[in-house]
Formats: sequence, C-alpha cells, structure tokens
Amino acid sequence: MNFSALAVKTGAFFILLLLPFFAFGQYTETICQTQTDALIGPDRNSFVHTNPVTINEGYLHNFDPPPLPCPISAPNITSLDVSVNMMTINTIPDCNGIRMFGNVYLNCDLEVTSVCPIFTEVLTPGCNGYGGGEPNTGIFGYDIEPCGNIAFDDVISFDLVPSTGDSPCPASTTAISDGDVAVTYEICLTFTYDQDIGGGNVPCANTVSLPCNDNNPCTINDMRLVDDCDNSVECQPCAGVIDPASCNAACVSVQPCDDGNPCTVNDTETVNANGAPCIPCAGTPDDSSCDAACTTQQNCDDLNPCTVNDVQTVAADGSICVPCQGVVAPCGTDDSCEFTQPCNDGNPCTVNDVVVLLTSDGTVCQPCAGEPIACDDPGATLTTVCDDGDPCTINDMQVILDCTGEICVPCSGTLDPESCDAGCVTVMPCDDGDDCTDNDTITLAADGSICQPCSGTPDPTSCDAGCTVTQPCDDGNPCTENDMETLAADGSDCIPCAGTVIDCANGTTTTQPCDDGNANTINDMVVILECDGSICEPCMGTPTDC
Repeated sequence: MNFSALAVKTGAFFILLLLPFFAFGQYTETICQTQTDALIGPDRNSFVHTNPVTINEGYLHNFDPPPLPCPISAPNITSLDVSVNMMTINTIPDCNGIRMFGNVYLNCDLEVTSVCPIFTEVLTPGCNGYGGGEPNTGIFGYDIEPCGNIAFDDVISFDLVPSTGDSPCPASTTAISDGDVAVTYEICLTFTYDQDIGGGNVPCANTVSLPCNDNNPCTINDMRLVDDCDNSVECQPCAGVIDPASCNAACVSVQPCDDGNPCTVNDTETVNANGAPCIPCAGTPDDSSCDAACTTQQNCDDLNPCTVNDVQTVAADGSICVPCQGVVAPCGTDDSCEFTQPCNDGNPCTVNDVVVLLTSDGTVCQPCAGEPIACDDPGATLTTVCDDGDPCTINDMQVILDCTGEICVPCSGTLDPESCDAGCVTVMPCDDGDDCTDNDTITLAADGSICQPCSGTPDPTSCDAGCTVTQPCDDGNPCTENDMETLAADGSDCIPCAGTVIDCANGTTTTQPCDDGNANTINDMVVILECDGSICEPCMGTPTDC
C-alpha cells in the first residue's frame, strides 16, 4: 500500500496530511489555496499586455513544489490535476454574469509581477491558449500535464481573473480592490509522480555520513553513519581521527624556549602533537632589567623652566634607568625662554620690525613683523584730487597713506557759494508784490545771490484790489438801483450784490386821496413811495372853517 499527501495551508503554513493511495510505482500529493492566500494584483497574462485590452486585476497565487519524502528523488510528473472550486461570485449589478478566467503559468513569480505566456486556461480548458471564460460557480479543472513538460521543481502560478470591461461591466484595473467583484474559491493541485516510497526501508541498507561530535578533544572530522532515509537510525557511532594540531590540554606538551623578550626569564611554550605552539613561548618578568622594552616612563620635574614633558625611565622594580629630563618647551611656555631682536619683514608698509625666538634652539615663536605705518606718521600721507560726490562743493581733496593707498582723511571739498544745484540752495519766504499770489518764495545760493526770483502761486480766492471783477447784478430789492457785485477769480463773493437805496427823498412818489379821520379837514391826501408803497407823507387835509 502506497501513501499520498494532502497539503492544507493554514495561515502562512502548509499542513501535509498523508492519505492512503492504493497504487504501485507512483506517489501523489495535493496542495490547496483559497482567496485568503492570494495576492491581489494585475493579470500576468502576456496576451493582455500585448493587445489593446484592459489589464484586469486578479487573484494571484504561487504554488511552490511540494516537499517529497525519502527515497523519492527528482521524479517525473505523470499528471498534474488542477481543480478550481468557485463557490461564490459577488459583483455590482452592472457586472452580473461576469466571466472568470483561470490562467496557469510555469515559474512566473507573482512577487515581481512577471508577465508570462499562459501554460493553460483551466476554467474553459485550452492548452497554451486563451479560453472563453466561465460565468458560473462550480468545480472545474483537468490534468494539465499533457499541455507541456512540467518539472518536479517548477513553481506553478495561477491567476483567477474577472473579465471587467465586458459590456455592461465597466472596465476597471482595480475591480477587486474597489469591491466591484469578490470571489470565494479553492484551488487544489494534485501532483502524481513516477516514483513511490517502496514497500518499506531496510535500516542501514543505504547510508549517509553526517557530521557529529565524539566528545574527544583530540579528534577531528567526527562523523556518524546513518540510514539515508531516516537519519535518526544510527548505523555506525560517531568517531573521528586524532587531530595532531589539537591544543586541548589533554593533547599538548610543555617545553623550554626563548620568547625573545629580554624582560622575562624561565621561558616555556605549549605545543601540540605536530610541534605547533598552542600557548606561545613566554617567561616570567625580570623586574631589574633596563632593556628598553622592559622599562616604563614616569612624569617628573627636571627643574628646568624651558623644558616640558619631563620623564624618567624606571625598571619594573622602581630603579632609575634614565634620569629625569624633558624636551624643549614650545613657544609661549615661559617668557624667560624667549628673546626679541630686530629684523626686516620685507614689507615697506611696516616699521619697528621684530622677531621672537626661543633661547634654547632659536625656534621662531613669532615671525618677523612690524607695526603698520599709520596716518599720523610723518611723511606717510599724500593729498590727492578726488570727487566727494557733493555738487555743492569744489576743490575736493582726500588724504591717503602713500604706502598702501588707505584713506586717512575722506574726500571732501569747500562749499561753492554760487552753486544753484538742487540741495545747495536755500528757499525762503518773500513777497513778490502781487496781491493775487500767495506762498511766495525766493531761492538763494550760499552767497545770497538769487537762483530763482521771488514768486508765488495764484490765489483764486483773493479779494485784494486788482484781483477781483466788479459787474452788474440784481440784489432782488425793488427799492435799489445800479446793483453791482465784486467777485474773486474763482467766482466767490468779495462784495455781495447791492445797489443804491431808493427812498422818499430821491424816489418816485404818488399822491393819493385818503381820510385822515379828522372831520375838520378837507381834501385829505397821502404821499406814497411807488417802489414799495411805503408812506412818505402821512394822510392829512386842509383845515376847514367851522
């Protein structure tokens, strides 16, 4: 009786279940995955990538070759059944009846989203072809081995792809991610090989050597012989060969030597069976040795202020091998260790050049340098013509250091008293004698000469004589005559419209009958001013004789 294996994937792991398979000369194993094991991504079918059709999103799977039991080795695949159980197909209303394609590829790695030719399409079978698609749920599949040579270690890749873009389902490259299509399914691959595990295994009939440890520190290349198909069956115990280079304490010897160190005595080394050192040659320290390699240096004070880093050399037992001494102190350590002398720094623009040297060895502490020539040094300056940029000055001059051209006294000139340039003049109030202007000003040069005569701007509101216009008008009073008004240039009143008053003395009057109320008068009359009817002479009559 032979056995087949069913591999069930749980999470990220496959569980292999051995199932009885009554056949001879063959071995069968099944691996399954569901939509939860899929990577959602673009269809890998090379047909859609080379034709002007929508590259749909699909459920992408890789099936690694299943592990094979001993003694099966590099078998041929006699059949490979691919079964797809589509349990549900849920879509948006526009995609009802959508067609599904199940494409199989060989060694097409979904991790790099490879684009590959179809090995076969299993929902609407067709080797190396593009099927018509399946719109219904159900179980589909067949033996794909006749579609081409499949090696036992080939990776079988599978795309389950909804055909969006088929009318009326809208074209989409992300239908699954967007929730337009959702499928529940199980894909199972059943591999049948031309070898089986035989009728049983005779222990140690076929063996293999495996590394081990015989716990002998003096051996190497320890190996044990185990059954080739079941390594837990030991056919020959673990053992090794003597290691002549072993440095284990049980495998070495100690002998005299010379470690080349003048600071040690009683030198010995530990060697292995080959004579190679396991513990290098070494001795015990000689505390009184003054060999350079056997001494130490200690800080000290040689009482010389012009040295630093004073040290003395002592043996291991503290005896002095080299007395305390230091090295020449660097510049700046102590003023007493330096001196100053005149020099020439080669710069014509300096004076009082000096250099500072170490007394001990003449090392230069401060290079030769002098003090820069200053503006107040006698004969160091030169007066030159310049332009101070001020239009109000003339005879502009500046003072510079003759040596460097450095400015000692900035460029400046004397005031030009006759300049009428802007910025050089004074604007003052004045009176241009014209009653019809205001804001009168005059522009003067620095010496008082006139750059711009006194003048002002016209005052349209001036009521001064000569600035107005007098004209006839009507003041609306019937008891005036010869009405006139005086206006400024802007038409505003300077003297309002008015005329000569007409009264009883110079106006036209009318004498009219009246009744003065006196019964002793006759021919009563009143005199009235015609322009406004006012009474010039009251009503009165001629007295009568009683």
